[in-house]
Amino acid sequence: MQTIRNTLVVMDAQQPDSLLLDRATLIASATSSHLHLLACNKKNHSSSDLQATEDSLRQKGFSVSSQQAWKDSLHKTIIAVQQEQECGLVIKQHLPDNPLLKTFLPSEDWKLLRFCPCPVLIVKSTESWQGGVILAAIDAGNSDVNHRVLHAGIVGHGYDIAQMIGGTLHIMSAHPCAELLSADPVYHLRESIHAMYLEHCRALQAEY
Repeated sequence: MQTIRNTLVVMDAQQPDSLLLDRATLIASATSSHLHLLACNKKNHSSSDLQATEDSLRQKGFSVSSQQAWKDSLHKTIIAVQQEQECGLVIKQHLPDNPLLKTFLPSEDWKLLRFCPCPVLIVKSTESWQGGVILAAIDAGNSDVNHRVLHAGIVGHGYDIAQMIGGTLHIMSAHPCAELLSADPVYHLRESIHAMYLEHCRALQAEY
Protein backbone atom coordinates (compact mmCIF):
# COMPACT_ATOMS: atom_id res chain seq x y z
CA MET A 1 0.00 0.00 0.00
CA GLN A 2 2.95 2.31 0.55
CA THR A 3 3.57 2.17 -3.23
CA ILE A 4 0.11 3.61 -4.06
CA ARG A 5 0.70 7.08 -5.43
CA ASN A 6 -2.71 7.83 -6.93
CA THR A 7 -6.07 6.95 -5.33
CA LEU A 8 -9.41 7.14 -7.13
CA VAL A 9 -12.26 8.31 -4.87
CA VAL A 10 -15.73 7.69 -6.34
CA MET A 11 -18.08 10.47 -5.23
CA ASP A 12 -21.86 10.05 -5.04
CA ALA A 13 -24.09 13.11 -4.81
CA GLN A 14 -26.89 10.92 -3.39
CA GLN A 15 -24.83 9.85 -0.36
CA PRO A 16 -23.00 11.86 2.34
CA ASP A 17 -19.32 12.03 1.48
CA SER A 18 -17.96 12.33 5.03
CA LEU A 19 -17.63 8.58 5.51
CA LEU A 20 -15.92 8.12 2.15
CA LEU A 21 -13.54 11.06 2.61
CA ASP A 22 -12.63 10.00 6.15
CA ARG A 23 -11.27 6.71 4.77
CA ALA A 24 -9.66 8.34 1.73
CA THR A 25 -7.84 11.03 3.71
CA LEU A 26 -6.71 8.51 6.34
CA ILE A 27 -5.04 6.41 3.64
CA ALA A 28 -3.72 9.45 1.76
CA SER A 29 -2.15 10.81 4.94
CA ALA A 30 -0.35 7.52 5.56
CA THR A 31 0.77 6.91 1.97
CA SER A 32 1.19 10.49 0.63
CA SER A 33 -1.15 9.45 -2.18
CA HIS A 34 -2.75 11.89 -4.60
CA LEU A 35 -6.57 11.85 -4.46
CA HIS A 36 -8.47 11.91 -7.74
CA LEU A 37 -12.19 12.57 -7.16
CA LEU A 38 -14.59 11.07 -9.69
CA ALA A 39 -18.28 11.90 -10.12
CA CYS A 40 -19.95 9.31 -12.37
CA ASN A 41 -22.57 11.48 -14.05
CA LYS A 42 -24.01 11.56 -17.55
CA LYS A 43 -24.54 15.30 -17.13
CA ASN A 44 -22.72 17.99 -15.16
CA HIS A 45 -25.16 18.04 -12.24
CA SER A 46 -22.62 18.14 -9.39
CA SER A 47 -19.70 20.13 -10.78
CA SER A 48 -19.97 22.86 -8.13
CA ASP A 49 -20.13 20.35 -5.25
CA LEU A 50 -17.19 18.43 -6.66
CA GLN A 51 -15.11 21.58 -7.01
CA ALA A 52 -15.99 22.62 -3.46
CA THR A 53 -14.84 19.25 -2.11
CA GLU A 54 -11.62 19.48 -4.11
CA ASP A 55 -10.93 22.98 -2.80
CA SER A 56 -11.63 21.92 0.79
CA LEU A 57 -9.23 18.97 0.59
CA ARG A 58 -6.54 21.11 -1.02
CA GLN A 59 -6.83 23.64 1.81
CA LYS A 60 -6.20 20.78 4.25
CA GLY A 61 -2.92 20.02 2.49
CA PHE A 62 -3.92 17.12 0.25
CA SER A 63 -2.87 16.71 -3.37
CA VAL A 64 -6.19 16.44 -5.20
CA SER A 65 -7.83 16.63 -8.63
CA SER A 66 -11.34 15.87 -9.88
CA GLN A 67 -13.42 15.04 -12.94
CA GLN A 68 -16.87 13.94 -14.10
CA ALA A 69 -17.25 11.05 -16.53
CA TRP A 70 -19.66 8.40 -17.78
CA LYS A 71 -19.00 5.31 -19.93
CA ASP A 72 -22.02 2.97 -20.30
CA SER A 73 -22.24 1.89 -16.63
CA LEU A 74 -20.95 2.80 -13.18
CA HIS A 75 -18.31 0.07 -12.87
CA LYS A 76 -17.08 0.55 -16.44
CA THR A 77 -16.73 4.30 -15.83
CA ILE A 78 -14.72 3.73 -12.65
CA ILE A 79 -12.41 1.19 -14.27
CA ALA A 80 -11.86 3.40 -17.34
CA VAL A 81 -10.84 6.37 -15.19
CA GLN A 82 -8.73 4.13 -12.93
CA GLN A 83 -6.80 3.05 -16.01
CA GLU A 84 -6.52 6.57 -17.45
CA GLN A 85 -5.26 8.03 -14.16
CA GLU A 86 -3.12 4.98 -13.29
CA CYS A 87 -4.70 4.73 -9.84
CA GLY A 88 -3.40 2.02 -7.54
CA LEU A 89 -6.49 2.03 -5.30
CA VAL A 90 -10.21 2.70 -5.76
CA ILE A 91 -12.33 3.86 -2.81
CA LYS A 92 -16.10 3.79 -3.19
CA GLN A 93 -19.06 4.00 -0.86
CA HIS A 94 -21.34 0.95 -0.69
CA LEU A 95 -24.57 1.11 -2.69
CA PRO A 96 -27.56 -0.54 -0.98
CA ASP A 97 -28.63 -3.63 -2.91
CA ASN A 98 -32.00 -3.72 -4.62
CA PRO A 99 -33.72 -6.70 -2.93
CA LEU A 100 -35.71 -7.50 -6.09
CA LEU A 101 -32.72 -7.48 -8.44
CA LYS A 102 -29.81 -8.80 -6.36
CA THR A 103 -30.97 -12.41 -6.71
CA PHE A 104 -30.82 -12.25 -10.51
CA LEU A 105 -28.30 -9.53 -11.36
CA PRO A 106 -24.89 -8.78 -9.83
CA SER A 107 -24.65 -5.32 -8.30
CA GLU A 108 -22.35 -2.57 -9.55
CA ASP A 109 -20.23 -3.01 -6.42
CA TRP A 110 -19.86 -6.73 -7.18
CA LYS A 111 -18.88 -5.99 -10.79
CA LEU A 112 -16.31 -3.44 -9.65
CA LEU A 113 -14.75 -5.90 -7.18
CA ARG A 114 -14.73 -8.61 -9.85
CA PHE A 115 -13.33 -6.67 -12.80
CA CYS A 116 -11.24 -3.79 -11.44
CA PRO A 117 -7.52 -4.59 -11.92
CA CYS A 118 -6.43 -2.79 -8.74
CA PRO A 119 -7.46 -3.07 -5.06
CA VAL A 120 -10.94 -1.75 -4.25
CA LEU A 121 -12.11 -0.49 -0.86
CA ILE A 122 -15.91 -0.51 -0.47
CA VAL A 123 -16.76 1.77 2.46
CA LYS A 124 -19.88 0.79 4.39
CA SER A 125 -19.43 1.34 8.12
CA THR A 126 -18.78 4.44 10.19
CA GLU A 127 -16.98 2.35 12.82
CA SER A 128 -13.44 3.53 13.53
CA TRP A 129 -10.54 1.40 12.28
CA GLN A 130 -8.20 2.50 15.06
CA GLY A 131 -6.88 -0.48 17.02
CA GLY A 132 -9.10 -2.88 15.09
CA VAL A 133 -8.54 -6.23 13.38
CA ILE A 134 -7.92 -6.45 9.62
CA LEU A 135 -9.05 -9.71 8.01
CA ALA A 136 -6.99 -10.94 5.03
CA ALA A 137 -8.89 -13.75 3.27
CA ILE A 138 -6.79 -15.90 0.93
CA ASP A 139 -7.14 -19.19 -0.94
CA ALA A 140 -4.43 -21.23 0.76
CA GLY A 141 -5.26 -24.32 -1.30
CA ASN A 142 -3.71 -22.80 -4.44
CA SER A 143 0.02 -22.16 -4.53
CA ASP A 144 0.68 -21.47 -8.23
CA VAL A 145 2.59 -18.33 -9.18
CA ASN A 146 -0.51 -16.19 -9.83
CA HIS A 147 -2.07 -17.12 -6.50
CA ARG A 148 1.20 -16.54 -4.62
CA VAL A 149 1.42 -13.04 -6.08
CA LEU A 150 -2.23 -12.38 -5.22
CA HIS A 151 -1.80 -13.72 -1.67
CA ALA A 152 1.26 -11.54 -1.13
CA GLY A 153 -0.70 -8.49 -2.29
CA ILE A 154 -3.67 -9.24 -0.03
CA VAL A 155 -1.55 -9.90 3.04
CA GLY A 156 0.79 -6.99 2.25
CA HIS A 157 -2.05 -4.47 1.96
CA GLY A 158 -3.68 -5.89 5.08
CA TYR A 159 -0.41 -5.58 6.99
CA ASP A 160 0.05 -1.96 5.88
CA ILE A 161 -3.49 -1.04 6.99
CA ALA A 162 -2.99 -2.81 10.33
CA GLN A 163 0.20 -0.80 10.90
CA MET A 164 -1.58 2.40 9.85
CA ILE A 165 -4.35 1.97 12.45
CA GLY A 166 -2.29 0.35 15.21
CA GLY A 167 -4.32 -2.83 14.78
CA THR A 168 -3.84 -6.55 14.17
CA LEU A 169 -3.78 -8.53 10.94
CA HIS A 170 -5.69 -11.82 10.91
CA ILE A 171 -5.18 -14.25 7.99
CA MET A 172 -7.83 -16.84 7.15
CA SER A 173 -8.69 -19.30 4.41
CA ALA A 174 -11.76 -21.45 3.88
CA HIS A 175 -11.03 -25.06 2.95
CA PRO A 176 -13.30 -27.43 0.99
CA CYS A 177 -15.40 -30.13 2.57
CA ALA A 178 -13.47 -33.42 2.73
CA GLU A 179 -16.32 -35.37 1.10
CA LEU A 180 -16.12 -33.20 -2.03
CA LEU A 181 -12.45 -33.95 -2.66
CA SER A 182 -12.63 -37.71 -3.05
CA ALA A 183 -15.11 -40.53 -3.43
CA ASP A 184 -13.36 -42.15 -0.48
CA PRO A 185 -13.19 -39.63 2.39
CA VAL A 186 -10.67 -41.84 4.17
CA TYR A 187 -7.97 -40.34 1.96
CA HIS A 188 -9.00 -36.78 2.73
CA LEU A 189 -9.58 -36.47 6.45
CA ARG A 190 -10.96 -33.16 7.61
CA GLU A 191 -8.09 -32.78 10.09
CA SER A 192 -5.48 -33.27 7.35
CA ILE A 193 -7.06 -30.67 5.08
CA HIS A 194 -7.35 -28.20 7.94
CA ALA A 195 -3.71 -28.73 8.90
CA MET A 196 -2.52 -28.20 5.31
CA TYR A 197 -4.42 -24.95 4.88
CA LEU A 198 -3.33 -23.72 8.30
CA GLU A 199 0.30 -24.45 7.43
CA HIS A 200 0.05 -22.34 4.28
CA CYS A 201 -1.52 -19.47 6.23
CA ARG A 202 1.21 -19.65 8.86
CA ALA A 203 3.89 -19.52 6.17
CA LEU A 204 2.47 -16.17 5.00
CA GLN A 205 2.17 -15.04 8.61
CA ALA A 206 5.86 -15.81 9.17
CA GLU A 207 6.87 -13.50 6.31
CA TYR A 208 5.40 -10.53 8.15
